[in-house]
This record gives sequence, structure tokens and C-alpha cells, in this order.
Amino acid sequence: MTAWFNSLALRFLELFQEWANPWYWVILGGILFAFGLLGWNPIQHETTEKNPTIKTLLTVYLRRTGLKALTVLLVLCPLMLLLAGYTINKAQFPAFIKHLAAFFWEGFVGVLGFPLIGYALGLVLSVAYARFLIPKISALKRRFRVRQSGDELSDIRVEANRMQAKHFNPKDYYQPNEIFFGLGEKGKPISIKEDIWKVQNQRYIGPTQTGKGVLIGVQLDQAIRKNHTVIFVDPKPDPYGFSIMKQACLETNREFVALDLNDEQVFPMKYELFAGGSYRDRLGRFIACAKLESTGNESDYYHRKERAILNEVFPKEPISLRTFLDLLEQEHYQEKTGTSCSMIHEMLHVQSLDVGIGEETINLRDILRDNQVLYVRSSLHDAVVKAASTMLITELIQEVMRLKAERNSHVFIVIDEIAFLISETIADALATLTSFDAHLCLAYQSEGDLLNGHDTKINWKAIAQRVKTNSKIHLYYRAEEYDTAQIMADKSGTQVKAVTRAQRVSMGRHLEETWGGERDIHGVEEAFIHPNVAMTLPERVGVFFQPTQTAQVLYTSWVPVEIYPTPTLPSSSHATNFPDLTTPQSSWPRTPTGVKISGGLSPLPDSRPVPEPHAK
Repeated sequence: MTAWFNSLALRFLELFQEWANPWYWVILGGILFAFGLLGWNPIQHETTEKNPTIKTLLTVYLRRTGLKALTVLLVLCPLMLLLAGYTINKAQFPAFIKHLAAFFWEGFVGVLGFPLIGYALGLVLSVAYARFLIPKISALKRRFRVRQSGDELSDIRVEANRMQAKHFNPKDYYQPNEIFFGLGEKGKPISIKEDIWKVQNQRYIGPTQTGKGVLIGVQLDQAIRKNHTVIFVDPKPDPYGFSIMKQACLETNREFVALDLNDEQVFPMKYELFAGGSYRDRLGRFIACAKLESTGNESDYYHRKERAILNEVFPKEPISLRTFLDLLEQEHYQEKTGTSCSMIHEMLHVQSLDVGIGEETINLRDILRDNQVLYVRSSLHDAVVKAASTMLITELIQEVMRLKAERNSHVFIVIDEIAFLISETIADALATLTSFDAHLCLAYQSEGDLLNGHDTKINWKAIAQRVKTNSKIHLYYRAEEYDTAQIMADKSGTQVKAVTRAQRVSMGRHLEETWGGERDIHGVEEAFIHPNVAMTLPERVGVFFQPTQTAQVLYTSWVPVEIYPTPTLPSSSHATNFPDLTTPQSSWPRTPTGVKISGGLSPLPDSRPVPEPHAK
């Protein structure tokens, strides 16, 4: 029996020695590679996990099998070898142990440490997969999954690059009985029925160079072509608006009148302040311009005395500015009419307001009755010119109302940079002008502009509120300050978004994070036009508001136009020999025969260039 055991032990040692190099190490390396790749735990799935995945079950099974295999290779095999060596020769057992240790070391070195290399390789692959591939796969799965809700709250980093200006020809979208404004986000035209457009005042709000002038040009072009009486008061002279009006008049055979209220007077016509309107209208314009109304302070005493003299000397018939000054400077009036005389003296220093005998003057009554087109060049800096511009606008509003029965066309009045010219008369006109077959379009830079007038006697807050209330169409371009952006957001209303309020992430054994499979979705109320959108609108893109409809993002584009040639100014700033502009020059495009053009274009200070795509 002993000999049989010795023989069996010897045969076991021989077989192991033949098999061990290299397969013992290969199998051991493979097992350690699997543990480096899969990790050492868990070796059983959580009992709380109701529906473990196949992946979970498989990894648990592989780990448990690997542990059993390691137990066999690292514990049972060495024990069986030691038992076999002890059985064969007890006396030489210490030497056998040394020989066995040398055998394992030589085998390990012979395979170049394959078990450790296998484990390291598995660990490196596991780290690379966990820290680089798994997060990207998780992010892709999160991005492309079919969501029950894809709503997200506004993020200014996303909004800043979401919208880009569109380039198109507005004339391609003109339709009969409609007024075209621009394109929506999906390229659909945004238009208003012409009958509705006539009874809705407009206001455009946006900083310089954001696109107000672009839409003004589109509106002017359509209004002229639809045979409306069009008046454009331009305090920031722009050759683009002037050229659009002139070209539209040439192409539709309409009479175009140009007036320059500045001292250089680049157009031949002048403005006689007291030539138009009824007696009360003319007197009221002057009193308002001279700021002689009662304001409730101590200056009212002197204002009342001056107004009494004005009522006494102001003639019933039209009068020139110099004649009126002569009346006020009579010896028995002179001491009490200092404010009026000072104002008239300042106005007479402006060439366009100092009308001599026989000089051609603008006649608003004829413009309104004969359905003409008027361009008025004003100023942002000259206080006297601004005062004259305000008087002209006031006269225009008065005449529109007074001559309703004599007019045969709708009147469209556009005033750019209205914050420099606003008055109570203009603000009040917004409430009543549409009843007289006319409406206003006002443009200014921000909501705060109308609240900060220089005249402390005027309730600017009330004026600003009247402008907002009585304007039905609103267009906001990029907001430069948060207050205007918040006004846009409040005006647009709110929407309810189903957004992810919370989503869990899990951390793996290599400190990598992966998104969980569940999201916590809640309804969140957010502005339809978020302040982030308002502050990141690109040039020529605005937010369009009209009654009974939700706010829309509006894309506007330039009306193609050729900037008209500049006439040569007289050498003297007070010369009266203006260039003959009654016949368009040969270089002007598409010139019909027999068109009368009153006025021309000369170099305009502070003019911005027309974009190259439309310049010829």
C-alpha cells in the first residue's frame, strides 16, 4: 500500500512538472487579468436588486469562478505538491521544499512574470474603459435617448450662438394689402394686414447699429409704394433711409420733398415756423416750444404775463419769424418777452429757419393734401434744431387732424430717435391719431430713454407710459442692459417647461461618473422670451410683439438700394444757389420720366455706410 501511494505521488509530481510550464502560469495570468479587468467584488449580486442584469450576473459568476480557480492554483496545488513530496521521502522533505520553491520561481521568471503582467494589463484596460469610454458612452446615451421631455432652461452660453442674421431681399415678400416686416425663425414671412397696420402705432427699441433703421427702411419703402403719405423725421441723418425714399418715389412717380433743419441746409427748402395751421395751433406750438406753460412753480407768474402779451400781439394770419420778433421787441413789450425773444434770436441764427422774401418754404398742408413724401433732416446735438423739429412734428400732427376731410390718403409718420424730440403733444397724438387715418412709428434706443428728459417740468414717466400703452406693435432689438431685457421677458409672457430638476450619477471603482437611468422631471415656469435671448440677439434680429399673438423672433434685412449721388454744396454756407435736383442724374437707377424731386442728398454727418452686399 505504501509503495502504491509513493508511486501515485511520484506520478503526480511528474505530471505537474510537465504541465506547469507554462500552463500553470498562463491560467494564473488569465485569472488575474480577469480580476484586473472586472475587479474583485462584488462576488454576489445585491439582494435588494430586484431585476439584476445579465452583465451583473455574469461578472459575479466570473469573479466567484476565478476565486475558486485561484484557490485551487495557489492553495490546493502547492499543498498537494508538498504532501506528495513528504510522502515520497520524509527525510529529504526540507530539500524538497527548497527545490519546489526554486521550481516555482524559475517558472515565474521563465514566463517573464506573466501573472503580474496579466493583472496589470487588465487593470489598465479597466481604468481606460472606465475613465474615458464609459463617461462618453453615458453622455451619448443621455444625449440621444428618446426623452419624455426635452425642455431645458435657458443658458446664455447656448443662446449666444443659437441665432444668426438672415440675408434676403424684403421686396420678394411684398404682398398686396399686407405690410411685410421680416422672416420668422423658420423662414416664414411675418406680415400684417394693411388695414390693421394703419390703426396700430409702432415703436422700435434697440441700441445704435442693431437694425432699427433696417426695418424703418422696409416700412418706408412699402408705404410709399402703396401710395400713402409718408413723412420721415431723421435726427441721425442716414443716406440709406433717404435713398430708399427717393428711389421708391422715382419708381412710383411720386413727388419727394426734402427739408434740412440744420444750419448748413443741404436742401433748398426752408421751414417757416408760423406759416401753417390755425391761429391757436401756431400760438400753441410757440408757447410749448418756449416752455411758457404753467408748471405750478414760482416762474408761472412771469410766464402768465408773457403769455398774455403773446395772445395780444400774435396775429391771426401766418407771420414770419422776423416779423414776430419785431412785434415782441416793441418798447412796451420788450421787458416782459425776454424768453420768447431769446428763443427767436437763436432760431434766426439757423439758416433753414431764417426765411427771406421769396424763398421757397415747405408747406405741410400741401404735402398732406397732395399725398407727397417728405424727408426731414434734423439733429441730435443742436438744441435749436431739435426745438424746431419738435415744432414741425407738432404742426404735422395738428395739420393731420385739421385736414382729415381734405386728405385722400393715409399718413404714415416715422420719427427716429424720438427720445431727443418727444413732447406731450406727440405722446398724446398716439392715443388719437389713428382716428384721423394716420399713425406713428417711433424709434429709440432703450426703455429708459423716455424717462430721462432734460426738461424737469415734464412728467417723463407719464409720457413713456403713454408711448407704451398706445403703441400696439413693438419691436425690440438686442438689450444692452438687464432692465430692458427683463421688460421684453415680462411682455412675452411665460411658458411651462418640463425640465430635469435632478438626475443621479453613480461613481465606479476607478472614480468615474456615469449618468443614472432615472430623471426627476418638474414643471418650471420660464419667460417665453428669456432675458438671455434678449441680450444675445444678433444685429438685425429682434423680438416682435403684436396684439393677440405670442412674441416672435423677427429677422430683418436691408432693402436693396443704390445710394444716390451727392450734390456739390455752395461755397458759402449761407448761399442760396442750390444744385438743380429737379431732374435725376443719369447714374440714378430706373428713373421714370417727369418725376419732380425737391431736394437732394449732400454729405451727411454721422452717416453709417450701407452694407456692401447691397451697394452697387
